[in-house]
Amino acid sequence: MSEEQMKSVHKYLTLAIMTQWSSAKGGAPQFVGFVHKTGWILVTCCNQASKDWLMNEVPKAKPWPEATLSVIPEGELPKPATAVTFIPESEASSIEDALVLLRAQNFGLNTELWKVLGEKAEQGGRVATFALDEPSAEALKANGGEVVIGFKKVLFRMKGGPNAPPKETVQQTQPPAEPTPGPSTAVPGSRPQIPQGSRGLGGGRSAARGTGGRTRGSLPGRGRPQNSVARGSLRGTPIQRGRGMPNRVRKNNA
Repeated sequence: MSEEQMKSVHKYLTLAIMTQWSSAKGGAPQFVGFVHKTGWILVTCCNQASKDWLMNEVPKAKPWPEATLSVIPEGELPKPATAVTFIPESEASSIEDALVLLRAQNFGLNTELWKVLGEKAEQGGRVATFALDEPSAEALKANGGEVVIGFKKVLFRMKGGPNAPPKETVQQTQPPAEPTPGPSTAVPGSRPQIPQGSRGLGGGRSAARGTGGRTRGSLPGRGRPQNSVARGSLRGTPIQRGRGMPNRVRKNNA
């Protein structure tokens, strides 16, 4: 899902709570996290009842006409991949400009879905760390990490995820003239954050997914959060499993 679509999911679920519990004084589903990940949402629920509501509501949600959302078990969540590269100042004066050029000049790079995890000024440019979507990670792997930006080639050093190129490839293809960026220390998805509508005060996690509880990755009733993620997809039906473990809702562009 795009950022706008994820915001639409948040708005839809908030309105659903308001509508269904308009005259209630307590008892409505409670969430303390609705985090936008790279193309999916991680929601943290306060308790099992909130998780159950979310898992039931998500498959029926229509934040946009063709939306089909589903709850995904923790074991099927995307494995995050991060990448570090040097952005020459001569080619892009900002990370935002660099993302535009990378998308425009290279097939398969969905830079509009990337998250900037960090950037650091270096002589002649900036070292930037990104969290990538899976198709972009695959495209980078296929090119050995090399891409064009402006009138130069730069090398992406990847870490994590199933698509990271082997270390040998990175060493062999790194342009000698460019500064060598250090490894990324950020690990996206390592810890759910309070999103816009779903983390739990003591029950679990879910996202345009579902879970309930405050402690992560735990079964309901033990005071540990359960994760769920929300992804939008254009096919298939929701999988409502996870026993309080993290889930997500995803969208497959097909």
